[in-house]
Amino acid sequence: MPRKVQRPGTPLTPREKLILQAWAEGKIRKQLPEVIGKSLWVVDTDIKSIYERMGMTNKVAIVAKLIREGVI
Repeated sequence: MPRKVQRPGTPLTPREKLILQAWAEGKIRKQLPEVIGKSLWVVDTDIKSIYERMGMTNKVAIVAKLIREGVI
């Protein structure tokens, strides 16, 4: 079954917030499965969802925006 595309502005899930926090701490994609306790495939799906929800395609810009907003 295809995954549901997320609209920009849709709230982030707790797991997506964990990924963003790990990005803010300097973790790279391959370290994220250990952080969230899921497979790399799940991490990649969550990352796609983060980009869609944020309406952005740059992880540094996303993390900077969320830090400024006090989300992470």
